[in-house]
Amino acid sequence: MIFTVPRPVTRFALVNPTVLYPLILRAGAQAVLELGRTWEGLRAWMALLALLHTWGQLVNAHLHSHSMVPGGGLSLDGKRWVSLPEGTFLPLDQLQRLYRDTFVAGLEKAYGRGALVFPDEWRAIECEANFKQWLAPLREIDWVVRQRSVWDRRGSRDVEAAAKTVDYLSRYANRVAISNGRLVAIEGEEALFRYKDYKDGDQWKTKRMPGVEFIGRFLQHVLPKGLRHIRRFGFMGPRIHTQKLNQIRELMGIAARKEVQPPPPAMD
Repeated sequence: MIFTVPRPVTRFALVNPTVLYPLILRAGAQAVLELGRTWEGLRAWMALLALLHTWGQLVNAHLHSHSMVPGGGLSLDGKRWVSLPEGTFLPLDQLQRLYRDTFVAGLEKAYGRGALVFPDEWRAIECEANFKQWLAPLREIDWVVRQRSVWDRRGSRDVEAAAKTVDYLSRYANRVAISNGRLVAIEGEEALFRYKDYKDGDQWKTKRMPGVEFIGRFLQHVLPKGLRHIRRFGFMGPRIHTQKLNQIRELMGIAARKEVQPPPPAMD
């Protein structure tokens, strides 16, 4: 699943990263978990592995998150695994509205406790009336949420699909803004890099950009110290995931996973 935010929110997040960056992960997770519990087609406790992604192909600001969500959940009484019907998932229209409303409510709470800053151009909405006026249009528009299955019907439903999912998420877990493979050259005071143009048939093109601008764009994606860009929710939560996953494996007739112990330190 991919959760995005409107352009005004992305711009505001650049001056409030410690508040809005975690909020996009938390709001998406809360929307999925709440709808999973209440939607009559499932009524189960779900989970997410969510990764923050702040950039677009041109190293520009594009705030969104990538999440891996199991196709089912643990029954609310904890006695069985509930799978979503084949070919279905949570109703997207309800999920979009719930995600939007949860995010906007989080912004209001952050404003109420004085956690937001309003530097430079943002001073105009620092007072409560103007902030509410700025928020109002965000409640009325559709926020983009995308979802798709990772299963490839032509291949194995187990190993190949799992490997594809891990590969997909790993692209966003261990790098910032741009991979080394997309850097082409430095010519004088300009940087050249490759990018995929999604508006032109996903064609690969080359972009030339002043070096100072390129560095500035890159640095805006370096996260504040201590801010986690990968988070787990629901039965994948950090304190309970081992217990809950083993419980789910038992319910599904799968052997419990043994914890891998780190090797002992090498002796001099």
